[in-house]
Amino acid sequence: MRRIRYKHLTVLLAACVAAGGMWFPGEPPPKGESASKPAAARGSRGRTSRLTPREEAFKAALEHSVLAGSWQMTKLGEAAVAGGAARPAGLSEPREDKYTIDEVSKSVGDNWVISARVQYADKDVTIPVPVQVKWAGDTPVITLDKSPLPGLGTYSARVVIDNGFYAGTWCGANYGGVMSGRINKQDAGESAGAKPATSAPVSGSAHR
Repeated sequence: MRRIRYKHLTVLLAACVAAGGMWFPGEPPPKGESASKPAAARGSRGRTSRLTPREEAFKAALEHSVLAGSWQMTKLGEAAVAGGAARPAGLSEPREDKYTIDEVSKSVGDNWVISARVQYADKDVTIPVPVQVKWAGDTPVITLDKSPLPGLGTYSARVVIDNGFYAGTWCGANYGGVMSGRINKQDAGESAGAKPATSAPVSGSAHR
């Protein structure tokens, strides 16, 4: 009887070792492991999750691309007076803007960082822009909420990326407006931080 018990104990120990480590029922699992969670589901700490197909498509659409289009603005919270009648202030004439995107990376949850050269009015800066990406079905919406952008100011925005185009709204401290344009892939070797030797000035208002 004692030999049978020893034999059963030996088989049990061998099974534990073959399963991936010396662990006895009734004792806590080894540090960093979970007895209830399969090994395939345990990721290393701090590792970002894999991108979903729609996130991969969003990244591919923007990375190494140039967003070229126009923007319009209006002063917020005031009315323009025309012919003695007050009416909401209208939008300005369209002005050119350009965003050269070098890298797009996801951090945690809805948070992303877009490294871009931003050109409008008299502004021309290359910065990492922290954004959130929300989804309208499978359509990404780049979202900023009172985000401070070095060299530019503090802005909120909602920008839809769809089928090679971008369009959205933006708001600053006292001004807001709309923006839209096309998404074009960069030429090989071109980067967001590289400024061309000659370039046409980007017209616009310095208020934005």
